[in-house]
Amino acid sequence: MIDNMNGVRRRGVLAAGLAGVGAALVPAGRAAAEPDGGVSFVSDGAGQGGRRVLNCNTGWAFWREDVSGAHKPGFDDAQWAAVSLPHTMRLERKRPSVYDVFAGIGWYRRYFRLDPQDGGRRLSVVFDGVQTDCVVYLNGEKVAEHQGGYMGFVVDITGKVRFDGDNVLAVRVSNLDEPLTPPGKPRTQLGFLTFGGIYRGVTLRMTNPVHISDPLQEDLVAGGGVFVSYPKATTLRATAQVKTHVVNETADAARIRLTTALYDAEGTAVAHATDTGTISGKDGRAFTQTLSVARPHLWHPDSPYLYRLVSQVFVDDRLVDTVTTRTGIRRIDYKADGFYLNGERLYLRGANCHQNYAYIGDAAPASMKYREVLRLKLGGFNAVRAAHYPHDVAFLDACDELGLLVVACEPGWQYWNGDQTFVSRTYRDIATMIRRDRNRPSVILWETSLNETHYPQWWAKEADSVAHAEMPGDQMFTSADYGIWGGEYDVDYKVVNIDGSDPAPNVPFLTREWGDWEDPSRTDRAAGEGAMVDQVVIRQRYLNGDGYWDGLDANNRIGGYFLWVFEDYGTNDVYQKSGAVDIDRYPKYCYHWLKSMQPACNSNHGGPMVFVASAHTAGSEKKVRVFSNTDRVLLYQNGRLVGEQTRADNAATAPNVAAKGGSPYYTFTLPQFAAGELSAEGYLGDVLAATHHVSTPGAAHRLEVVADDAGGRAALIDLLAFALGDSSQDGKKAARKLLDRVEPGQAEKLVDLAGAQRGRALSAKEAAGLRMAAGLLDRIRPVADGSDLIPVYIKVVDADGTLVTDSSATLAIEWIGTSVQWDLRQDGDYTIVLFKHEGWREPVEFMHHCSTKWGTFLMSLKQLLETGEGAPEPRDVKISDWH
Repeated sequence: MIDNMNGVRRRGVLAAGLAGVGAALVPAGRAAAEPDGGVSFVSDGAGQGGRRVLNCNTGWAFWREDVSGAHKPGFDDAQWAAVSLPHTMRLERKRPSVYDVFAGIGWYRRYFRLDPQDGGRRLSVVFDGVQTDCVVYLNGEKVAEHQGGYMGFVVDITGKVRFDGDNVLAVRVSNLDEPLTPPGKPRTQLGFLTFGGIYRGVTLRMTNPVHISDPLQEDLVAGGGVFVSYPKATTLRATAQVKTHVVNETADAARIRLTTALYDAEGTAVAHATDTGTISGKDGRAFTQTLSVARPHLWHPDSPYLYRLVSQVFVDDRLVDTVTTRTGIRRIDYKADGFYLNGERLYLRGANCHQNYAYIGDAAPASMKYREVLRLKLGGFNAVRAAHYPHDVAFLDACDELGLLVVACEPGWQYWNGDQTFVSRTYRDIATMIRRDRNRPSVILWETSLNETHYPQWWAKEADSVAHAEMPGDQMFTSADYGIWGGEYDVDYKVVNIDGSDPAPNVPFLTREWGDWEDPSRTDRAAGEGAMVDQVVIRQRYLNGDGYWDGLDANNRIGGYFLWVFEDYGTNDVYQKSGAVDIDRYPKYCYHWLKSMQPACNSNHGGPMVFVASAHTAGSEKKVRVFSNTDRVLLYQNGRLVGEQTRADNAATAPNVAAKGGSPYYTFTLPQFAAGELSAEGYLGDVLAATHHVSTPGAAHRLEVVADDAGGRAALIDLLAFALGDSSQDGKKAARKLLDRVEPGQAEKLVDLAGAQRGRALSAKEAAGLRMAAGLLDRIRPVADGSDLIPVYIKVVDADGTLVTDSSATLAIEWIGTSVQWDLRQDGDYTIVLFKHEGWREPVEFMHHCSTKWGTFLMSLKQLLETGEGAPEPRDVKISDWH
């Protein structure tokens, strides 16, 4: 056994009560994959119409190396690690490179029992993603094999399960190099990492033999499951075309009735259709229905309105299956002058995003994916390029819900293999990616090309044909680089040259990557405030059209751009530091600067904002940059006005940025450094709309415990303060106090209290903004099922709560009988907490698997750290011991 599995074996982890990433938290004294008595799947609910979907993310056993006989039911796995999904095969360094990331074989096993009453159902195990290749066994029998780590697959286990005792599901996973599986490039040359493992969710699906099929299981072009499109959609009326594939797994013909109803967000049916037909035994049939919707709510990033399409199948008037599909009504188009949504031109301000995280690699649960999208949205982005592979369904669910437009990419990066197996798998990836995500309103472009790869023209033609066959009509748009057979695609990248020449003025185009051209654009937060300011300065120069492909904001017909990259990440070489946030998702200055590109009136991106890009220490520059989307900005030092500038006058510093609706950064010069406070105020007209201040840090005084909320709480407080009519620091304190009176899920109460406090009811727009922001916080509450993962930051602050940027300390504590070493390490302008568990070589950032209520955990942590001087709040925890 590889030595860093020591201390995290099944019984060892559970007895300790503290586990690393992927640990399963189950009742004490019983291992997660214990065969004694069998472990039942946890149901998501009773199901609808005979269909049940059961959560299989907990109760797994894991062994990190190849083992003979591990697929057999009687195999002894008592020494295996107890884990939950999503799971990475090894906890990695915070800043990994390919040379130290695990590459090899891992085995997973899970015991389960089924109710004999389910003996007549169709049973399928659905894997959302296994990196990279895997073989699946049930009770010792090989039932499936899958190649590729980015698309899900379905395993039919009907007729292979036992109903009179335990079943064991075993999965052999390999993330070794495989040149025939896209992206295919050797890991020592690949520009991103493949960490390995069952790193996305797994469910067990039970259906009646007559049921709506799964598009990933049926392998039908433009078919399988439910496929909804909108040939027409205006604010007056929309036409929905719904294609539903129903299968009959019985031996006899079945007479069925299919009803399809569209429900709005309030639960009211706004359209419906019914069809009947006969399906032969062991056959399937596609039904096409047309629904008409009067005065639809059109989906838009600023108003991501979602409907529910409910499809029900009846046999002899008995409901046998129900499938619910979230859908948004919208129409898209690309023209020579950009992207159009619902007939209106929309400028795309996007970022590229990888799916890797510190230590856990790609194995992030749904809640962290939601936080990722929320952080993008609050950072001023209205689009994301899901580079360079299909991302998790949880990520795309959040994009649909929060209103983030998506460029979906097939797996590929600077690699071509002419072997027919590789070629066939690229086409398979295109087809399955579209089948999985074709109903999503957020997906607006399909990158059915291999990123930065010199593939042959015949391949480009066929790749584009595959995509259009999977989504007939006028809503399929494919993309590729102009210089690599771009004429075979609908939308191109890199059309306009650096010198401004435009060889294809009628071709719609975007910039797929920008902002990573010179070293100043690559900076770590640990490099300090000066380096982070330099990153903004050079990127504003690029954005204004100086020295970057396509001209960016200087080009009148560009459809938009995608920053490279949103987050720092590990590569085959050096750690990549060009993110707007670091790998912990802690913002750099660039994040706040890009946020200022969105208008102050747009609450979906946080509304009015101002940010002082300085730590205000004796070593800070006297030249201070301030970011704001308000009409004018005032900067104060210790209460004395340093200067005032208007957005209109400041536009001259980057005129092309301003012309596109963005806000160039402001520059103020301090007369001299004076310890204390820098405070910025942003005004809309004569109304104070946003404030931000930074203070010179004093001596380290205490620790603050902060659960990552992706900036959601701060955004809600800012919007609430603005609605109350006081965005000063005192106004924000009042907003926090008001917010503390409201329990989660009580958005309407918050709206009512805000109206009562200011003396008049909130406007419809103000109320909608608060409901939206409050709902975001409700959505990221942890799930207490043993599989959720919550990043927790512990910061060193002075007596006033100001971050101490040069502090380091070590804190030794006891956690449920297990000795843990906590290192408080400095990382730029905040401190993160790492822990070491016995047997692990590398420290692990503190992330808690939530098996209890979040408040209970915070209280437990508080009790571990407090000095005994009263009962400090979780966000105000005393340092118990300095070393």
